[in-house]
Amino acid sequence: MNERLKAYLAYFERIATQPINRWEGFDLAADAPTGLHLRDQLALAALALGAIAQRADVDVDQRERCFAALHALIGRMLQRRVWSDYAEAAGKRSISLDPVADGNVGYSGLLAMMLGIYAASSGDARYNEPFVLHWSNDARYSYTHASLVATLWRQMRAHPDAAIADTLPLTSASLMAPVLWATALHDRVYGSEFAGAKLTWLAAVERQLLTRGPRWLTGGIFRATYHLRRRKGNGRGSYLEDARALALYTALAPDLARRGARRFWPMLKHTAASSFVAMRADQTSAAAALPTAWAYLLAVELHEQQHAERLLAYAEAHFGPQEDDGARYFQRGIAVTALIALGEAGGMGQVMRQQAAGSRQQAAVTEQVD
Repeated sequence: MNERLKAYLAYFERIATQPINRWEGFDLAADAPTGLHLRDQLALAALALGAIAQRADVDVDQRERCFAALHALIGRMLQRRVWSDYAEAAGKRSISLDPVADGNVGYSGLLAMMLGIYAASSGDARYNEPFVLHWSNDARYSYTHASLVATLWRQMRAHPDAAIADTLPLTSASLMAPVLWATALHDRVYGSEFAGAKLTWLAAVERQLLTRGPRWLTGGIFRATYHLRRRKGNGRGSYLEDARALALYTALAPDLARRGARRFWPMLKHTAASSFVAMRADQTSAAAALPTAWAYLLAVELHEQQHAERLLAYAEAHFGPQEDDGARYFQRGIAVTALIALGEAGGMGQVMRQQAAGSRQQAAVTEQVD
């Protein structure tokens, strides 16, 4: 494995496997709208590790280190501090504190995707044993990988457009994408049939969330949100939503992603250094750097080599690359580092091509789903 990927692995290993009550290196003040919530930082690091683990040039020891770090990231994802915002809001509304049972797809979809990445890359079915989301002695919610994905599938089936809410009654194209990844990965590993539900949602994306006409009129390629009760797209989009959604959908709905990308690339501009940067972005902050990092991943996914090279060069020049104790990362934070590392490792298409090394345990999974 090349030296840069070795150094990224060392970085993710360091942040994932520190003592469980320590979060050094994570942005604990970030919020969900910026795409820098703890859950996003954890999930993107997991995606990067999943892609690194599947490279042909990774040796056995490096692959096992990836799996150990992935397992540690999932353990952090289960901690109550990651989903406390939902539980606190649910408590005020006197509804279940369970962060999976009634919406909250921004958390449940990412958790299910992380479990799918782990199972597909390692062949380890440990998460088909129950794990607990523990809020208090009176609020403990038990799931398995299979039952979590089945819950998401049932939530999709319960809505005419297969939408799952994040903040009631809203969701978005990018928030739903991890659910589609989660169902596809579970099907890949265990032979289940969850992923077909994506067709209904993708039809709604085409009908309600994809905008028409020049971007300067529409504000973005995708509407900002989808309203579950009205079954309509709402709001002007953003560079972050466009870049994130397009990158996440490329392997899932390639035609949609390519059509969207044809509208996206002209809205990037050349800098004096002949690199690309999202227009109007203040690249000094992690949140502002995210659209460019997602755009880099999109270029990798679409095999747009020129765009990818220029975006990576921009990141190297402006995002503060650091190397210490054999680890490599960007000062703009874990999410930005993970997106760049994921792109350098080959992108999300590499994750989708993963094949589990272990038993599929089809009978056990079928029993849990039923």
